[in-house]
Amino acid sequence: MAPRIIQFGTFQAHLDSGELFRDGIKLKLGGQPFQVLAFLLSRPGEVVTREELQAALWQSDTFVDFDHGLNTAINKIREALGDAASNPRFVETVPRRGYRFIAPVDRPVPVPPEPAPVRPPAPAPATPSRKWVPLAAGAGAVALAATIGLAVFGSRPPAPIEYKLTQITRDSGLTQQPRLSADGNFVVYTSDRATGKDLDIWIQHVSGGQPVRLTSTPANESYPSLSADGRRVAFQAGRWREENGIAVIPALGGTPKLVAASGLYPEISPDGASVAYSSGTNLQASEVRVVSTDGGEARAVPAGRDWAMAPLWTPSGRDFLIWARGPLDYWMVPASGGAAANTGVSKRLQDSIGVPMSVLPYFHDPYPVASVGTSGIVIAARSGDGHDLWYCPLSGGRASGPPVRITAGAGAAHPSIAANGRIAFSRLSVSSGLWILPLEPSSGRATGDLRRAWTENVTVAYPNVSADGKKLVYVSNRGGDPDVWIRDLETGVDRQLTSSKESEFRAVISPDGASVAYALKGDAFRSQRGDAYILPSTGGVQKPVCRNCMNNVAGWTPDGLGLIYYGGNPLRHATFDLATGRKRDLAWHPTGHIHNLRFSRDGRWITFTLVAEASRVLYVAAVNNGGKPESWIRVSAEGQADSSFWSPDGNLLYMHREGVLWARKLHPETKTPLGEPFPVQELNGPRFSAIFSANGLTANALYFMMDETTSNIWLADPAAN
Repeated sequence: MAPRIIQFGTFQAHLDSGELFRDGIKLKLGGQPFQVLAFLLSRPGEVVTREELQAALWQSDTFVDFDHGLNTAINKIREALGDAASNPRFVETVPRRGYRFIAPVDRPVPVPPEPAPVRPPAPAPATPSRKWVPLAAGAGAVALAATIGLAVFGSRPPAPIEYKLTQITRDSGLTQQPRLSADGNFVVYTSDRATGKDLDIWIQHVSGGQPVRLTSTPANESYPSLSADGRRVAFQAGRWREENGIAVIPALGGTPKLVAASGLYPEISPDGASVAYSSGTNLQASEVRVVSTDGGEARAVPAGRDWAMAPLWTPSGRDFLIWARGPLDYWMVPASGGAAANTGVSKRLQDSIGVPMSVLPYFHDPYPVASVGTSGIVIAARSGDGHDLWYCPLSGGRASGPPVRITAGAGAAHPSIAANGRIAFSRLSVSSGLWILPLEPSSGRATGDLRRAWTENVTVAYPNVSADGKKLVYVSNRGGDPDVWIRDLETGVDRQLTSSKESEFRAVISPDGASVAYALKGDAFRSQRGDAYILPSTGGVQKPVCRNCMNNVAGWTPDGLGLIYYGGNPLRHATFDLATGRKRDLAWHPTGHIHNLRFSRDGRWITFTLVAEASRVLYVAAVNNGGKPESWIRVSAEGQADSSFWSPDGNLLYMHREGVLWARKLHPETKTPLGEPFPVQELNGPRFSAIFSANGLTANALYFMMDETTSNIWLADPAAN
């Protein structure tokens, strides 16, 4: 019998001999680690639970520590594959459940030990590497009906199609947001490959050849759209911190023409004559507008929605799909204007995935990026721990069937469909790290260069620094499941404080640095309450604070006698007194959500962000006025602050917006703003995204988490039937 071999990337797993090879070279992996790998490979894209692995590979009467044995096996697999838990390419940890093999896998095929000789092919021009693989794992590889020959939004059920994957760019930075020409032969996209600091628009033939750079300004050009005839490219143009405009440029190169002074997410019509786009901002987009690709006066497209964005032309050019609220979903609206009809795509996805559509946008995209085919819509959306493409059939402008998952753990985003069913998409990878900015906190003056706090490839979530700047508490899955860790910032030594199969969430260190509080979160998306615990920062026995009481511990009160937590709908913040167990609301609003609440060091003031469906505003309030919006002090314009925190003296408020750290002076007594915000530090360009925790500011530095996103463009071609 011919040996059974599974191919994934450059690796080959020989199932019969229990050996792993890379490019023909045998790797050191055998025994139980290989058996675990083989078990994962047998179910690519699926979650394999720890219990399933235990039942299949560990004897029931063994006294070996199963948890330790499985963790060791997974670590050896990752070592052999050059993989990392913090940025997995092959084996992904699914917290509280198990593991999932996320790379594309060839089915096991018999390979003859001595293949018959074949005539070498004639030389051909170099093209990107190709391999036949199913894009999605499981019973149906793909059921994508965005193919040729179907009536627009017809009702014929989709037939399963296998896809051939082709990587067409190989950049080390951020290359993303592809849009195909109608025939699928050309792709336009945005990339920072030229400078590493800003995004430009590029175009190339999908079969290879030299990419052509269409723009070369210091602005960030993004969200390109290619006309059906391949002659024009529309794109979103704008510098950091400045308003975006809509521009059009010839696909062969030339001078861009600004056709709209402000706008977002352009989409060229199928006939190439018009560009549809969103007015306003991500949080204030009020309507869809259409303007000629030659410029001129734009016309509004009335849709009966008070907030709409990201228009997508249907192939006929007679209608749009728009991302609008009431409920938040894709809606169908005539291109000439008229009442919008809800497609029901959000409800279909929620039923299939179990996650509300409002939390599905991928990475930094403010909406689920999608593309409309001849019979349905393909959406890039987050589902659990993965980011994938989903196909939802449409008939008569309504979701007509259950969504079908196209990719499994591929990190897929920004889909674009050509008329022949070819799909281009971004395949993104995010690495999280801890960064440090030397800073004089009372003046807002940076005193050194922004740098990584450490260089190890370790996933760091919710970093929290003690007031003296000597201890750092964080959550990491380096041991398999998310656990609480602490680092001595003077010696660089890490210690693991918790070890369990549960997911510890958002650990926070007390003001005196002696204790660490955290919650065991019940469910990240359904907001089920969990248990709260405290343990010494030196390690030891954890002490339960309360059971089924809170799903997030957001911080400590300044006196160290209570915890801050949040929950409810709308979201509100409250305190929990550790001595009495008494709960007290801190900040709430009748219709808006309270985010990122921070105490001033003296405990008299709080700052927070009020998030409504179409606004995001930063406020300061006295502690006793958190439920009195009329007394709140506004310190930012709408959409101009994502998070904030206080200087030690309380006279400066730091805020983060669009990749820049800002600061604003406040009156020492009333906390009313004094002057305009001023920039403190730009945070490294479009591929980086900073996240600021509750306690990141010390006497001389700011610690924060920053994600670095890298991406390349891939094609998925339907196999010939």
